[in-house]
Amino acid sequence: MTINADVEQWKKMRTEWAPSVYRRLHGIFCVYKPADISIKNMIAAIQFNLAKDLNALPCYKAERKQTTIKADTNTTLPATTVKPVGLTDLSDHRLVLGPRYIQSDFRIKFVSGLGRHSSGVQVLGIGYGTKTLKILDDSKFLRVYQIRGKFGMATDDFSCRGRLLQKSTYHHITKAKVDKACSAIEAQHQRHLFMHAQIDSQSQEAYELASQGLIRPMENSSVPILYGVRCIDFNLPEFTLEVHSLNENMSYLMLLLHDLGIVLKSTAMCTQIRRIRHGHFELEHVLLRKFWTLENILDNIRVCKKLTTADKLVTPELLVDQTDSEELKQLTPS
Repeated sequence: MTINADVEQWKKMRTEWAPSVYRRLHGIFCVYKPADISIKNMIAAIQFNLAKDLNALPCYKAERKQTTIKADTNTTLPATTVKPVGLTDLSDHRLVLGPRYIQSDFRIKFVSGLGRHSSGVQVLGIGYGTKTLKILDDSKFLRVYQIRGKFGMATDDFSCRGRLLQKSTYHHITKAKVDKACSAIEAQHQRHLFMHAQIDSQSQEAYELASQGLIRPMENSSVPILYGVRCIDFNLPEFTLEVHSLNENMSYLMLLLHDLGIVLKSTAMCTQIRRIRHGHFELEHVLLRKFWTLENILDNIRVCKKLTTADKLVTPELLVDQTDSEELKQLTPS
């Protein structure tokens, strides 16, 4: 769709009947979550914008005119005649009725929520689209993060906002050492994934399973799995890792950097977490904060509908049974 076509469509929408536009607010859409804002506050901001934009559309019937009823004195029948008076019936006025839509009218949920201090791709569902979120969650889509860290300091919560506990030297660390440690972490997670699938990683069965696509844990598994860890930027004391993972959370990713610092005989803390991809949803599909409006969200729902077709979902054959064992829960770099 061209830009001119979009402009014409939006101009037409500004005169549409609000209830008909509201009925189209069902599906999946994708936004860019800024840092230092919680998921709850982000959803509240989107709901506020949707209510404001819908209330700006025609949403009430035309205002009626006041009428007077007078008895007809020329006949004995109790018939009456109605004569309109040129005054507006205030009971139909928009200021009397109030806003037709409020924030609670929009049911919005999220999948794989980002932390308050994290940013990046966040997939949301609105209306009937909230049911699709469960399918996306069960499909175990891979998520990609860019995690920035800093060597030489350790905090109580592994982030730059925590209380400083320790300082250490870091000049002995090289990019080659970081790459070697990242490869060891990745190999250890892959080995445990095959182990819990009860398949020898060197067998033909393991090769055939891996050739079908990315092997994912079962739906009921909550153990973090790292499929790829590599250093994409190194400038002591700062560095950046690109992590491909499943079942992760923000605390686990910050702990990953802390453990990496220990392996390299130093300390490290996390300064930024940014999600750049969630399955088929990438940065090119997201809406920035200034575009969290009715028109852009409806357009984004149409775009994201193409990313949730049946051929893009994960089949059960690629899910392996993975028990939440204590050994894997305590999996750390070594």
